[in-house]
Amino acid sequence: MSDIDSLKGFNPGGGGLFLKLSDGDTVRVRITSLPVIFQNTFIRGEEESVSTAFGFVVWNHETNSAQIWQTNGATYGQQIAPLLEDEEYGDWREYDVKISRTGEKQQTRYSVRPGVKRYKLNAEQLHTTDDVDIIGTIAKNDHASHVMWLTDYKDAQEAGINPKEQSGYDRAKATRNKVSTKVEAKDIEEAFETELNSEEPINLDDIPF
Repeated sequence: MSDIDSLKGFNPGGGGLFLKLSDGDTVRVRITSLPVIFQNTFIRGEEESVSTAFGFVVWNHETNSAQIWQTNGATYGQQIAPLLEDEEYGDWREYDVKISRTGEKQQTRYSVRPGVKRYKLNAEQLHTTDDVDIIGTIAKNDHASHVMWLTDYKDAQEAGINPKEQSGYDRAKATRNKVSTKVEAKDIEEAFETELNSEEPINLDDIPF
């Protein structure tokens, strides 16, 4: 039987493109992208559940791979966004964070702890994360809609434009490529805005990736 030290560096996040944590897992990653905001819709019986979620491209140090991490409005609003306002930390792309999960189902909670060491990822790591089409990948999920960069959402609000009419994969991709395009928007529930400050977590285990 191997010594307990052999478990050091064991992959707590699993393989695949999407970062998934189980109860009690902690993983060290580097967030390398701006946030993507999108709507998650699930139908259970006759009830429809709508919530706002966020996604990031991350470099997973445990798996040595680029992945997509999805989280809820509470985690983003309470633990990630405040890092930008903190003089000690600032841009989360410049340091690693440790993501921990506790609980199951509706009791799931995530904590994000920033590291103090600032350093750049190497060229290969950056190239790999840059190649991840996060918007296109999330948009392929039947439960996800109105996928867009959070910066686009913010700019639309500040310009007095309804962000719901500016969302969608085609527009976000065109924005990234500096191409002008018009996208016909779908209707979206009030929850797209209100869930941003919700303290109720999304059960990410229900997302069939």
